[in-house]
Amino acid sequence: MQGSRRVGLIALKLGMMPIWTKTGEKHVVTMLQVQDCHVLKYTPKEEHDGISAALVVGAKNVSPFHRTEDSMEMFRNAGVPPKQKITFFKVSNNAIIKPGTPLYAAHFRPGQYVDVTAKTYVNLSEHGSVLTFSLDYMPFLPLH
Repeated sequence: MQGSRRVGLIALKLGMMPIWTKTGEKHVVTMLQVQDCHVLKYTPKEEHDGISAALVVGAKNVSPFHRTEDSMEMFRNAGVPPKQKITFFKVSNNAIIKPGTPLYAAHFRPGQYVDVTAKTYVNLSEHGSVLTFSLDYMPFLPLH
């Protein structure tokens, strides 16, 4: 629907790989895995920011011992196990989903554009251990 803002998903990046179309065109795609993604809470626009409603989404089940009692209340109200990653998405009024509803990759249709954000580790190659662990470089030793 035009002007509709739908809820997003939380996914784990598995890597990248090439795929080919029926005409032989090669496309590089990013492989994402959606793990136990559920809607946890709905906040109406009046309580959120007055412009748009918000949905809290959580993914990847985790032990209840890793969560505080306050955060466990949200999971109990939604009827889902505790989640490792929690984030919120602004949605339009026609895209509201009931808390406790599971979300799958089929939520998106082929050809639809998605906005992806990630936290990544920068590979520092040979300087990685020196910078990461505050080590010193080895002294120069002549070969003769």
